[in-house]
Amino acid sequence: MEEIQNALNALPQVDKCLVTQNKPVSTPTKASCIVQDSFISAYLVLHAQAPSKMLLDDIKQSLRQTLPPYMLPDAFLVIDDFPRLPNGKIDYLNLEKRIINQPDPLQNDLSESSATESRLRIIWEEILDTRAFGRNDSFFDAGGNSLLIVTLHQRISEDFGLTLKIPELFKYVTCASQAHMIDKLREPQEKITLSSLDILEQLQAGSMDLETAKKLLNLA
Repeated sequence: MEEIQNALNALPQVDKCLVTQNKPVSTPTKASCIVQDSFISAYLVLHAQAPSKMLLDDIKQSLRQTLPPYMLPDAFLVIDDFPRLPNGKIDYLNLEKRIINQPDPLQNDLSESSATESRLRIIWEEILDTRAFGRNDSFFDAGGNSLLIVTLHQRISEDFGLTLKIPELFKYVTCASQAHMIDKLREPQEKITLSSLDILEQLQAGSMDLETAKKLLNLA
């Protein structure tokens, strides 16, 4: 945790910080706590700047340039100062409760996501070894590179059964846009599958002869 704290303290926006690593909290509203073995939290006391999404995005982007993906915090919480116990020591339990009870930005980030995007996000997390990214964050900003994009291409092709060109993943670099692309590519396949089922049903019902069914299914 010291290396993460040093990286945060080196940022001009951060006055002081504390980083903790906890066991996952079993709660249905915190998806991040379910999918991994530990949970890294970063508590930030900023300089005069008011906390904002843009400011936190800048901090996350700076960390991605200095830390490996597995060291990126899963949650960031901006506070006025560290809570203290009567003996002057930091009240870690108080901090942990603040992380658990704060509104989960990831839940809002994924509120418009599809089943495809949720499935794709798991692939991203496995490849990048982190979940510290949003649905509209670039794969490369989240820690990806040209080698990992090849792995991503292979996983998408295998998991979704698609014939996909790698340049498409450079064109659509966010999880949300890639999921939308996957759904668009799957639409013709689904139509073909549905029409094939219709043909087979008509064949079984006797409303279509075998030769016609073969032609429609390109088996003739």
